[in-house]
Amino acid sequence: MGKLLHFIRTIMILTITRNSVCLPAKVSKYITFKPNTTVHFDTVTKCQGQTYTIGTRTYSSPGNYKDTILEHGCPKIVQTTLNFLTASKDTIKRNICNGDTIYIKGIAITQSGIFYDSLRNRFGCDSILIYDVKVLSLTPSATSLYDTICLGESRIFNNQILTTSGIYKAKYTNVLGCDSTVTLFLNVITPLKVFKNASICIGDTFKLDTFTFTKTGIYNISFKSGKNCDSTIELNLKVNPSYFFSTKSSVCLGKSVAFYGQNYSRTGLYYKKFQTINGCDSIYELDLRIFRIVGIENYEFCKGDSLKILNRYVKTSGDYYDTFKLPSGCDSFHLTKVNVRTWPVQQIDTVLCADDSFIYKNMVYKQAAIISDTIFSNYKTSCHKLKFIYLDFKNCDTLNECSRILIPTGFTPNNDGINDKLSLIVKSEKINIVDFVLYNRWGHLVYNYFDYKEGWNGLYKGDDAPVGVYNYSLKYKCKGQNYNKSGNVTLLR
Repeated sequence: MGKLLHFIRTIMILTITRNSVCLPAKVSKYITFKPNTTVHFDTVTKCQGQTYTIGTRTYSSPGNYKDTILEHGCPKIVQTTLNFLTASKDTIKRNICNGDTIYIKGIAITQSGIFYDSLRNRFGCDSILIYDVKVLSLTPSATSLYDTICLGESRIFNNQILTTSGIYKAKYTNVLGCDSTVTLFLNVITPLKVFKNASICIGDTFKLDTFTFTKTGIYNISFKSGKNCDSTIELNLKVNPSYFFSTKSSVCLGKSVAFYGQNYSRTGLYYKKFQTINGCDSIYELDLRIFRIVGIENYEFCKGDSLKILNRYVKTSGDYYDTFKLPSGCDSFHLTKVNVRTWPVQQIDTVLCADDSFIYKNMVYKQAAIISDTIFSNYKTSCHKLKFIYLDFKNCDTLNECSRILIPTGFTPNNDGINDKLSLIVKSEKINIVDFVLYNRWGHLVYNYFDYKEGWNGLYKGDDAPVGVYNYSLKYKCKGQNYNKSGNVTLLR
């Protein structure tokens, strides 16, 4: 609402109102009457895009404007404050699930996008509504679940305890607010009992799972099915027999025996396999003997002896055959194997000094000689033994004083009183024995020096040492010098 202000610019104001029209009048030629001017203040609000006209002027932007207009023929000053309202915009975000629908100005919206609507505000201006619609990618889902349980077990689904087979559904709201449907296909397995018939041959094994069976019978085996449910197999097992038939036969050498289409002419066992009606292997055996050799005998004796075979004597080694008739009428023979053993020979080399003597069986020897002897055996399996002793006498005085020590090359510890010990022969008082040891062929110590005059009696750890060659090592001192000797001796019995 505007305001009117009146201004008087002369000393005298004469206002004549006639029919509501201001008319100037001359009172005298010196007095002038001015028209009555009013001032009006106004505030105007317009919508953006509109204009405002005052008198002959039109405005389209906000501001303070001063205009003079005539109103009823009188001047009027109008002070106008002009405001323009901008069109308001509001954004509304809407999320919908895939398959849902919203309506904007009566239009069904099912897809994501920007949609506009307009309204009049209290000033009569348009107001724009912006709809930001987003269709969630998570569609209302339909999930299928499959589960199997054993009879007597239960499954919790949608706050329900399920114990029977069936199709069960439940609806859920996901984190985005969309519906989701879950369908459960539940299968309840009842205990399974399977009947199984089987047969095997005797000696075979029937395997079922981890169990093995070898005898006829009815067996109940508990096992877990594919879903770990208890189940039972009833096994009816039959063990079918196999058969073995044996036939003995004998013929003369050169003859043969027919056996299931084959002819056999050698001693041995022959087999023919066949199958019974149940498929089990059965065997026919032929025990065939060909008469020829009645027997074999082995004989062994010493050279010089003889053996009588039937009507003759044999003295040499060999195989001797005798042919004769068996009661069956077959020609056969007897084999005698003869082995003639030779007498073993024992040889001993003995070295003595010229002033020594050697006594053998009450005979005294003072010069080189070869002594032969026969040692008779008291055992049936052992032949007599020939013994040769080779005597050699040396002039020890001609030897260096420190070389007057002799070691025999062999000895015979058989307790016959002759050469039973291995002893060192020392012919100088200047010689002092330090060490004398003997080793067998494996390097084991068999004798260690204690008294060289006593010598080695051929015993090792209380038993007779075996016949063979033994190595010796001799250390001695003579006139302040050290001497070493090594060699070997032979032990004979």
